[in-house]
Amino acid sequence: MPASFFRLPLRFDAAPPKADLASLSDADWKAHFNAQYHNGGWAGIALRSIDGSPANLYPGPDGNRSYADTPILDRLPAIRRALRRFECPLDAVRLLRLRAGGAIHEHRDYGLGIELGIVRLHIPLISGADVEFYVDGMRVPMQEGECWYLDLSLPHRVHNRGSTDRIHLVLDCKVDGALLALFPSEDEVLAQRQEPHYLAALATSSQREFARFRAFVLQDPGLQEELRQRDDVAAFVERVVTVGHEAGFGFTREDVKAALQEGRRAAIERLIVG
Repeated sequence: MPASFFRLPLRFDAAPPKADLASLSDADWKAHFNAQYHNGGWAGIALRSIDGSPANLYPGPDGNRSYADTPILDRLPAIRRALRRFECPLDAVRLLRLRAGGAIHEHRDYGLGIELGIVRLHIPLISGADVEFYVDGMRVPMQEGECWYLDLSLPHRVHNRGSTDRIHLVLDCKVDGALLALFPSEDEVLAQRQEPHYLAALATSSQREFARFRAFVLQDPGLQEELRQRDDVAAFVERVVTVGHEAGFGFTREDVKAALQEGRRAAIERLIVG
């Protein structure tokens, strides 16, 4: 199986697509259909969809209908040129925006995988160092104009901690020889994870801050007992965030929730495996 994420050897000049984005209006953006997965700041625009409908943001499979460009793509010539660089067949293509301060809660996207013949690629068009995207507990430091494979069948979450909206061009690609030829080797993936900006992103992440806070709590039996007595999950999360921030740790509610999810998964796995 390939790594859970890696950068492909495709680079795009982000400036022309950004000019395309300026032609879009607020009315073009539709709230993401999975409302329970975000805090209200996630929206998208369908550029290729089932039957070419601009109203159909949902990228799910439908064996009886085919994908086609939507009329909105005709208004975005630079993005259309970028899509032509992909030789593999494209299913759904969307612009996905996460507002400043927005969070996408941890979840999985089913129906994706190399073994299933369909994978999802992300091209950041507007992003920054304060956008934190995690796949399977690891931060993915994507930069504008890069193209990334992400195994989104794994748990993943996003938090835009910056002051500007984040916009990605997101492609669902049919797996074929042309696409697989772009996938890096295992050694190349390991080299990507030793690049200075990648290591810097890990060192400054909110998740790293939460790990430091957990070590801090382990040194304070009184605080451990106080937190242990909070049975309500929402109250527990709020108290952890409050205590952490008062102690100078810069993590977020999403980090706490993800840790709780991870703990529940581990408990379930122990139950199943024995």
